[in-house]
Amino acid sequence: MFSRRVKTLITNYLASRGLYITPSLQRSSDQWNDIDKALSPHQFRNFVDVGANVGESVEAMLRFRPDASIWAIEPNAAVYEQLSAKFQANPRVDCSNLALGAAEGRGTLHVTRTPATSFLERAGGTQPVATDEIVAQQSVEVETLDAFCRRKGIDRIDYLKIDAEGSDLDVLLGAQRLLSDGSIYMVECECGMHPGNKVHVPFETIKAHLEARNYRVFGLYEQSSEWLERKPFLRRVNALFLLDA
Repeated sequence: MFSRRVKTLITNYLASRGLYITPSLQRSSDQWNDIDKALSPHQFRNFVDVGANVGESVEAMLRFRPDASIWAIEPNAAVYEQLSAKFQANPRVDCSNLALGAAEGRGTLHVTRTPATSFLERAGGTQPVATDEIVAQQSVEVETLDAFCRRKGIDRIDYLKIDAEGSDLDVLLGAQRLLSDGSIYMVECECGMHPGNKVHVPFETIKAHLEARNYRVFGLYEQSSEWLERKPFLRRVNALFLLDA
């Protein structure tokens, strides 16, 4: 009781002079450090990177767990060639040239001037970028994550990263079996945080979908402001969810 009273007096005194004492942050800007600190007993062995681009996240995963098995998926043919060439000597990295979605079939990939922002055509033909940003179109194979994992013999995913430029929810819809069985431990999605963001799936939508399957928010990373409108609002984040087992 005495120590609490002294603490309150000191806190109030400092506050009166514009100094504030706050608890240390529970999360940093580095998800891998946060995961190590909070979830160190868990053995991270299997990673799936959806929308792997040229492998930046794959490299981060290998730094985090050098002995992990990683399946990297990239639909853009030209980008896939770079990805595959980069990791062809690493037997732990399996690269696939396809897209993941809610159902199997064929889809149209709209290739943009910045290849990392290329996107799969959505229902109704809506597109999140200006027409003059699209430089080509590619017909791509679309597979569900459930089917992909059956084909590759993956029975559990410790870390699923999705960066599908607006198709993140479709990827989750194609993983109904894995999510329902609790066969995915952590899920990272790129989410929109501002109603003016027409590229990414709203955070609330992804959160509701995963919470209904017993996932909870672990942390928010790579926060980006609404630079397109030159406003200080949050535009997008990489939201990380953890299975509440």
